[in-house]
Amino acid sequence: MDLQLYYSPRSCAFAPHILLYDADANFDVIKINFDKNEQNSTDYLKVNPKGRVPALLTPEGILTETPAILLYIAQLYPDKNLAPNDAFLLAEAQAFNMFLASTVHVAHAHKHRGNRWVDDKEAEKAMTAKVLENMTECASMIEKHYFKGPYVLGENYSICDPYLALIFRWLYLDGVKITAFPDLCKHNELMRGILCKRQWRFTITPTLPENLMPSSTSHSSKSPWVFAQGLFKWQEWRGSNPQPPVLETGALPVELHSFKLAFNRL
Repeated sequence: MDLQLYYSPRSCAFAPHILLYDADANFDVIKINFDKNEQNSTDYLKVNPKGRVPALLTPEGILTETPAILLYIAQLYPDKNLAPNDAFLLAEAQAFNMFLASTVHVAHAHKHRGNRWVDDKEAEKAMTAKVLENMTECASMIEKHYFKGPYVLGENYSICDPYLALIFRWLYLDGVKITAFPDLCKHNELMRGILCKRQWRFTITPTLPENLMPSSTSHSSKSPWVFAQGLFKWQEWRGSNPQPPVLETGALPVELHSFKLAFNRL
């Protein structure tokens, strides 16, 4: 079944993007460049009139809103056990993801998208100044009220975990003292380990910067060895504009598409 995910790098589209890989789904990605205001283009507004990502094109139609897309992917691939079968546990999962979407995401957006809510520049500055406090409160709520450990819902990985992985990165970027939340830090390390252990293969296209090309042709271009070599070169190149030490590997599925590296799980 072919799916198309509309995404923008470093956006909340990260969560469904990871889950599509978890599900071994057959999908394509379409990048929406926010720097060029493509989210408000006539073509994209036909996909999502709200002008936001993610959006998922399915055989039945288009889905928007991260919690809905995550649940759809999980239910489309039930054998992957990405969502609870128990009604109450599933409701708990939805409650968590909806909290992230309706409260945490909004608190984070006040830092750089305050003009969605106010026109007054001083009011916008006041909203931005409140982000650290609000995001710290959100982190506390997640750790004390929602998080069970080692995964969000307890012993089993679910639709909640890639979403929390993204939020943890935002907490870091918003200046939250993440060491004050040891359970969330442990989850982040767990997620980094999961994502780092995955093996990927990729095809290098002619548009890739020359300094990212593997230095040896003695291995197949799709071998794990060449992937590792290419990854190290990419990380060295990325060092000029480093990511925070939070889920850097986890960001690869989204960001490497931007560098014309197409890859699928081995």
